[in-house]
Amino acid sequence: MSPWLRLVPLVALWAVPVVAVAVAVPAVGMREEASIAPPLPSVVTVGSQSTDDRTSVTASVEIEETGHVRSPVSGLLTSLAEIDGPVRPGQELFAVDGVPILAQPGTAPLHRDLREGDAGEDVEVLARFLVDAGLLDGDLAGSTFDRGTRTAVVQLQEELGVRADGVFRPGYVAYLPRSAAELGEPQLTVGSMVAAGETILETAPVPMRIRFIPTSMSTSLTELQDAPLTLTFGDLQIAVSGLEPTAAELATIHAGLREAVAGGEAQVTESEVPGEPEQYDGGLLSRAEPQVRAVVPGTSVHVNGSGTQCLFERQEDGGWAPERIRALEPAVGTLGAFYVDPSLIDARIARDPLTLPGEVLAECR
Repeated sequence: MSPWLRLVPLVALWAVPVVAVAVAVPAVGMREEASIAPPLPSVVTVGSQSTDDRTSVTASVEIEETGHVRSPVSGLLTSLAEIDGPVRPGQELFAVDGVPILAQPGTAPLHRDLREGDAGEDVEVLARFLVDAGLLDGDLAGSTFDRGTRTAVVQLQEELGVRADGVFRPGYVAYLPRSAAELGEPQLTVGSMVAAGETILETAPVPMRIRFIPTSMSTSLTELQDAPLTLTFGDLQIAVSGLEPTAAELATIHAGLREAVAGGEAQVTESEVPGEPEQYDGGLLSRAEPQVRAVVPGTSVHVNGSGTQCLFERQEDGGWAPERIRALEPAVGTLGAFYVDPSLIDARIARDPLTLPGEVLAECR
């Protein structure tokens, strides 16, 4: 027998196990792949995400420079009122020779004697002062000094303890800008002689505008528009009506910022250049009430040839209905997902619209 023929059985015995292994290994691999990677579902449920759109910001505060409250008359400074908080029209600020001088917050000072029959803008300023001081009915205020105005002036004179002749004299009041809500430290002491026009008090610095600036140039505050907000520094929270705080809340927000600095929760940079804003760092600006948004996987969004974007919602009869998407925004913290209209939360949609028939996709328009 040929030596080659004697080798055939040996080769066969060696080759059979190798072939068996070669066939078995792919089969096992396919079974393992099937066990760890099951087919993805054709339908997914639209999820939701609650977010307050919090963003790191710097609060920029524009401050009005310190103003001055001047004495309208000369004499001996006999008293200084202690005023804690906003100044009210008609509130006593100080007294000269025992006669109280009242606060006249407004847009312009009063500079001449006014009597019945006078008319002009300064009469209107006087009438507004008398209304704010509770001495004149607002319906009677006008630019003409009439009998009603005279009656209010007489009442004012009686309260001041001066001759009640119905003639208003500018020496009764000390003007301060309406924006100067609070007073600073007195510049003179009781017992000092004071000249007309001399500064008695300074007004406290007043915030005129507060802006919020994202700390990252790549960040926008667009999502926080038209919503009540919360400005947070550590454990301190400050309520803010919106991205452009109203004049009525500026003082409260500014006080909160100062409190955050005092507590070590914020850092402030005060410019040495007059008129430059204060910068408060370390804040987080967020929605006061979190916003709930619908979240879908990016694979579920179909874009047709004209750029129209649609999802396809599964119907009870087994069909598909297109839902046009007007705004698509990447979801925060979820790779490959997008925000859509919250009305779609819990809707069942096609995971991959490209698996749907062409006539269904054509409905996206």
